[in-house]
Amino acid sequence: MRVNTVQTASIVLRASDGLGVRRNRSAAFLTAGVILVLAASYTIGVGRAQQAQATDYMLDDSPGTVALYPGLNYHSYVAPKYVVPSLEELERRVGLLPPGTRLHWTPYKRDASGKPILFSDGQYDQLAKFCRDHKISLLISPSHQSNVTHYR
Repeated sequence: MRVNTVQTASIVLRASDGLGVRRNRSAAFLTAGVILVLAASYTIGVGRAQQAQATDYMLDDSPGTVALYPGLNYHSYVAPKYVVPSLEELERRVGLLPPGTRLHWTPYKRDASGKPILFSDGQYDQLAKFCRDHKISLLISPSHQSNVTHYR
């Protein structure tokens, strides 16, 4: 929403000129200023809300599939359009995200050294470098807990 300061002040001034009172000009400028501040605050607030929604993505590597989708929550059902078949396709999609995006990943599998496994061993380092080069934050969380109950 764009507000033209001169037009807004002019409209308010014309209304006060009809009353023939000079002191109303100060009030008119003050009113125009308040309108501009409110309009700017609203516009900035909407922009921040849209930016916050667009900056968090999930990398979901449930058994059998890898998916990349917007938001912070894991999906119980992943739509086919979010499924990623290869590291090359994942890099292509991540490369389309704006710099500053946070990519959250709770790896399902890790190798013996504790590094996450994506499609196959050794690809984590390549993905991490790609994300750094594109100014994407790759945030790794601890791996999923096993659903197996351990009895003592």
